Amino acid sequence: MKKILGILGGMGPQASIRLYDLIIKKSIQDFCIQKNADMPHILLDNISVPDLVLSRKDEEKTIRIVEKEARRLSKAGATMLALACNTMHLYQDRIQSAAGIPFLSIIDAVVKKVLSSGIKKVGLVGSVTTMRSDLYRKPLEAAGIEVLVPPYTDQDRIGKLIHEIIAGENGRKERDEFADILARLHDTGAEGVILGCTELPFLVDKKTAIPLFDSLEILSESICKKLFEQHSGIKIALLHSKGRIVRMPTDKKPLRDLTKLFASIDDEKEAEMLLLDILTPQERDTIAERWQLIQALGSGMAQREVAKKCGVSISKITRGSHELQYGSGGFRHFLKKLKMTRS
Repeated sequence: MKKILGILGGMGPQASIRLYDLIIKKSIQDFCIQKNADMPHILLDNISVPDLVLSRKDEEKTIRIVEKEARRLSKAGATMLALACNTMHLYQDRIQSAAGIPFLSIIDAVVKKVLSSGIKKVGLVGSVTTMRSDLYRKPLEAAGIEVLVPPYTDQDRIGKLIHEIIAGENGRKERDEFADILARLHDTGAEGVILGCTELPFLVDKKTAIPLFDSLEILSESICKKLFEQHSGIKIALLHSKGRIVRMPTDKKPLRDLTKLFASIDDEKEAEMLLLDILTPQERDTIAERWQLIQALGSGMAQREVAKKCGVSISKITRGSHELQYGSGGFRHFLKKLKMTRS
């Protein structure tokens, strides 16, 4: 039976639209979904509800509305739930109990991503309610990671910025203010920052001096993995050369043929000729960037420095680090071989 995702959204609406968009894009790009019939079945509930960005004064009213909508999604056929809001995860147990179906937690997904990154001090920005709660602090500190939050004045400003985003105001002035807050967190020792409010990515320029954990993007990755873990009975495998997940046939003959082809290369000139013909310019650039990242990680460089040197996202660094440590051993073998050649 096909899985049906129910999204509890509207907190705020811009983030809910972005989550839907991220899921569809990742379905195509990371899982090679090509046909409409294979696209994820999603029920999006845009709830009109008092927010808890600055305080919890309306929390009981808000919780009851969200519980009611969770039951509505379950009755409509949803087989799993996701919540496009960090703060409302404070009441995850009540919401899941109301729905009676599995719940994909944004908090669990982000904590897992931070742990896999290897950093020891992480900054947290989000709603005032989230920053002053144990929502992220408790699981991260239990794992030995120090959580840094901005001073109260910056926390209050972030809360107001979130309201401004919901009102459609996220121009240069707001972006610069938020960039200054991130810079101050960086200066206090944060090696990365969790964007613990699903509106905050709208204030971020593409490149920042500090790695960012985009909670909504991380949730979308977790959702897609769950939706497609047994997709059409086709094995999901990681195609290392292109850095994306694709559906591959269980027949390994094409891979063996390609392996024999590379094994027949005699020298650097032959390798260059083959790469020029077998790969597109974009594929060559992707592989070159990937190898540069692996070399930086293999040298023992801190992830913050790797991000600065290679200009890549924290998700790419995390994935590269994981493959370097737990992959087939190919990266480690060639790093060692390259080091021996140079010595």
